Amino acid sequence: MCHTAVSYSFTLYVCIIYCVKSMMLYQISISSALQLQSITKSITSAEAPVKEKYGRNIILGTHKEGGAVTFWSHAVSLPLSSNAILSWKFCHVVHKLLRDGHPNVDSRGHTASIRQMGTLWGNLHDRYGHIVALYAKLLCIKIDFHLKHLEIPPNLETPEQVLDKAIAIDINKVFDMTSEVLEYMEAALKLQETVFRQMESSSTSSTTPVGKCRLAPLVLVVQDCGPLYHFLVKLLFKLHSRIPLDALLGHRERFREQFNSLTQFFERARGMEFFKSIIQIPDLPDRVVVQLQSQVNTLESELEDQRTHKQMALVENECLRMEVENLRAQTAVAASIQATVEDAGDELSSVLVGLQAEKETLLRTVKDQEAEIASLRQAAQLHQTMLQQERERHQREMTALHNQLQEKVSDSGVLLQKLQDEQFSLLQCAVVEAEGMVLDAVAKVDDPLHVRCISTPDYLINRAELTLASIDKMQQSHVVYLRNMDDASGLLRSVTQFSHLISDTIVNGAGTAHSAPTDQADRLTDNCRDCATHCLQYLKELKLKATLPRADPTAVRFVVQRILNQGQDLRPRGADVQKEELADMVDKEMTATSTAIEDAVLRMDEILSQARRDSSGVKLEVNQSFHKSFNLKCRVLCVYCSILSGRRGSHLSVKGCRMGCNADAVSVQNISSINLDLLGSIRVTVIYYLTK
Repeated sequence: MCHTAVSYSFTLYVCIIYCVKSMMLYQISISSALQLQSITKSITSAEAPVKEKYGRNIILGTHKEGGAVTFWSHAVSLPLSSNAILSWKFCHVVHKLLRDGHPNVDSRGHTASIRQMGTLWGNLHDRYGHIVALYAKLLCIKIDFHLKHLEIPPNLETPEQVLDKAIAIDINKVFDMTSEVLEYMEAALKLQETVFRQMESSSTSSTTPVGKCRLAPLVLVVQDCGPLYHFLVKLLFKLHSRIPLDALLGHRERFREQFNSLTQFFERARGMEFFKSIIQIPDLPDRVVVQLQSQVNTLESELEDQRTHKQMALVENECLRMEVENLRAQTAVAASIQATVEDAGDELSSVLVGLQAEKETLLRTVKDQEAEIASLRQAAQLHQTMLQQERERHQREMTALHNQLQEKVSDSGVLLQKLQDEQFSLLQCAVVEAEGMVLDAVAKVDDPLHVRCISTPDYLINRAELTLASIDKMQQSHVVYLRNMDDASGLLRSVTQFSHLISDTIVNGAGTAHSAPTDQADRLTDNCRDCATHCLQYLKELKLKATLPRADPTAVRFVVQRILNQGQDLRPRGADVQKEELADMVDKEMTATSTAIEDAVLRMDEILSQARRDSSGVKLEVNQSFHKSFNLKCRVLCVYCSILSGRRGSHLSVKGCRMGCNADAVSVQNISSINLDLLGSIRVTVIYYLTK
C-alpha cells in the first residue's frame, strides 16, 4: 500500500514537471512569434517611424529569450542593401536593443555586416543613404567601445563610483579612453546635424510621418549624449591634472566644438513638439566649461612660472660653475702656498672644508637639474606622442579627402560620357534627317511627276561643285569630332549642309537628264542613283558608333565628280562651234519652234470648232476662255523667240491667233546672244501644251 502511494506521488510529480515545461515552451514560442511579428512590422520600407509597441515587444522578447538570437536570425534575411529607409529603421531598432535590450544581445559578430551596410549606402549618394552610413558608423563605434569597456553599459547609466574607478587607471589609458569618447560623441553629433540639415533643405515638418521617421532615432542620440558629455568632462579634468597643458590642446579644441554643437542640438530639440512629448532634454552646465577654462588658465600660469624658475636655475648653475672654477684656481694657489708656507695650514684646511661644502651643494643642485631635465624629457616624449597621433589623424583625413576626390573624378567621367552620348544622339538625328532628304531626292528621280522638271547643266555644275566642297568640309569636321567627341556642333553643321547640297545635286541631275540626249540622260540618271546609294551607305556608317571612325565619303565624291563631268559635257559649246554652224542651228531651232506653235494653234482651232458644235452655255464659255489663254501663251512664246533672236522687220503669222514675231534671218553679229538651250526649252513647252 505504501509502495503504491509512493509510485502515484512520483508519477504526479513527473506530470507536473512536464506540464510546467510545456507551458514554458509554449510561452517561449508565443514570445518568439510575437517578436518576429514585431520585427516584420517595425523594420519596413514605409517612411514612417517605428511604432513604440513593436519596439517594446522586440526588447521584451530579448529579455524573455535571454539574448537576441531571434532578432539577428531574422535580420540577416532583410534586404538592407536595396532600400535605404529599411536600413535606417533597422539601425534604429538595433540602437534600441543595445540600450534597453538584454545584456546578452551578442552584437559582436554583426559589427562587420553593419559597417559594410554603412559603407554601401555611403557610396550611393542617396539622401537616406547618407544618414544610414552615419548611423551605421555610430553603432559600430558604440558596440566597439562598450565591448572594450565592459564596466560601462550601452545605455551609459553608470554610477559615479564606477566612473571614478574606470578613470583611476594609467594616465595613458585615460588619454586613449578620452579620444574614444570624443570620437563616440563626434559620431552622434554628426548624425543629428546631418538629419536636421536634410530636413531644413527639404522643408520637412517634424509633425509629419516623414519627419518623425528621421527624428525618431535622435531620441536615443539625446539619451546617449547626456551621459557621454558628463563622462567626457571627468576624463578631461583627470588629464589636465596629470599631463602638461600643451599636450591637451587638441582635446580641448574638440571638446569646445562638441560642447557648442551639443548645445545647439539640445536647444533645437527643445523647440520641437516631437521631442517635448517623448523626452526631457537635459541642460548642459556652462559652469563646467568655465571651470575647465579657469583650470587651463591656472595651469598655463604655473607652466610659465616653472619656465621662469628653470631659466633662473640655469643662470644660477652657470654662476656656481664659474665659482667652482675660481675655487679650483684658488685651491691650486693654496696648494702651492702650502708647499712653501707651513704656517698657513690651518687657514688652508678651513678653505678646503668650505670648498667641500660648496661642492656638495653643487652636486645636489646638479641632481635637481638632472631630475628636472628628465621631467622635461618625459614631457617632450608625451608631446611627441601627441604629434604622432595628430599626424596619423591628418593622414586619415587626407586619405578620406583622396577618396572623395576619386569619387568626384568618377562622377566627372560619368558626366563626360553622358555629354558624349548626347552629342552622338544629336549627330544620329541629323544623319537620319539627311537620309530622309537623300531618299526623297532619289525618289524624285523615278517620279513621273518630276519628268516635267528641267534643269540646266550650268546649275547642275554649280550644285556639284558646292557638294564637293561640302564633302571636304565633312571630312575635316569628321576628323575634328573624332579627336574631341564632346562637341559635335561642327559635324552637325557639315552634315546639314552636305545633305541639302547632295539632295539638290541628285534632283537637278535628274532634271538635267530630262533635257539631255538619251544616252547621256541614262548615264546621268544612273549616276544620280549611284550617288544616292553611296551617300546612304556613308550616312549609315556615320550613324553607328562601331563604323563612325572608318566612315569614308570617297565613293560619294567619285560619283559627284562624274556628275560634274557629265554636266560640263552637256554645256553648250558656243565658243567651239563656227559662227555659220551656229546660225544654222539657230535657224533650225527657230523653224522647229515656229512649226510647233503653228501646229498647236491649228489643233486648238479644230478643238474649239468641235467644242462650239458639241457644247453650249457655260461649257462653251469655258472652252473659249481656255482658247484665249492658249493664244495668249503662244503670243508670248513667239515674242520671246523674237527677243532671243534679236530680229526685226519680219512678221510670223499664225492662223487663228492675231500675233506677230520677227522671222528674219539671224545676223552674224547677234549669234553670240542666242541661247539655244532656252529655245529648246520653249519648243518642249509648246509640245507639252500641244499634248495637253
